[in-house]
Amino acid sequence: MAQFFGQVYSNVETSSKVLAYASDNVLFDKLVTLDSALTADLVVGSVVDATGALATSTDDLSVVLSPAFAGQTYIRVARAPHVMLIASELVFDSSLTKEAVVSALESAGYVFSDFSTVALRTT
Repeated sequence: MAQFFGQVYSNVETSSKVLAYASDNVLFDKLVTLDSALTADLVVGSVVDATGALATSTDDLSVVLSPAFAGQTYIRVARAPHVMLIASELVFDSSLTKEAVVSALESAGYVFSDFSTVALRTT
């Protein structure tokens, strides 16, 4: 059992589940303050909209990096372009397809790497 943010859970995922690489240890994430409290728990890798709910469209998407619990008014999300995400670890609403989510996140500046692809940005 792990204690995370004052709550006890038997399985706690961390940002390394969805992050393949972070180019900057300070700028790779950001805290988003929500207008209203979360209505459901979110796991690491959840693809959310601006309200913090699982996204049902490909507009204004973010990827959650820390577990978030119902009632919270903030979430920790990945910040493009400082991260490389693992597409196979994304959690999204069943109304969306993986291809649509990845395409929308790529157009927002995110980069992806999976087991068959290794692509690190260089300067």
